[in-house]
Amino acid sequence: MVSVPVSANDLNSDVQRWMIVNDTVMGGRSQANLSLVEGEGEGEVFRFDGLLSLENNGGFASIRAVFPRKYFANSEHICIRVRGDGRKYQLRLRGGRQLDGIAFAQTFNTEPGKWLNYSFKVSEFVPTFRGRTLRNVRDITSEEIRQVTFMIADKSEGEFQLDFTSINPCNPNTTI
Repeated sequence: MVSVPVSANDLNSDVQRWMIVNDTVMGGRSQANLSLVEGEGEGEVFRFDGLLSLENNGGFASIRAVFPRKYFANSEHICIRVRGDGRKYQLRLRGGRQLDGIAFAQTFNTEPGKWLNYSFKVSEFVPTFRGRTLRNVRDITSEEIRQVTFMIADKSEGEFQLDFTSINPCNPNTTI
């Protein structure tokens, strides 16, 4: 399988293709931004940053993009390259283009200022709905993936920052 990188320099380099979805949709006060910045040796990178607030029962901030149909088809894994702030984030997948409904999530940790590569097996993403784990839901398949989301919902108020350079279909031995 040939992996076409999704990076700041190609498919989703237009920041406008990404949507910001925060807890403000239900009255929360979290704020988020997405921009392209110089990545200190990485070229241009996406920066997802903002302020997580727990006011008004809030507590999440996210960005999501719709990917081309079948972009992830026939891939057992999704690989990402990220640099964070020491906080915990989620990578979420959705089928279709709907804004609400079941999401399939994997949590990952970051280390302040350090670039990390992650490979997630698609079949191990956990089905969730509005923060609750669902049971008796079939796994999402790579052929169904249309949306990818980065989310912070670690129940800790304050500033956050996650940089990323790629989101790729991959196999476990792929070098990012």
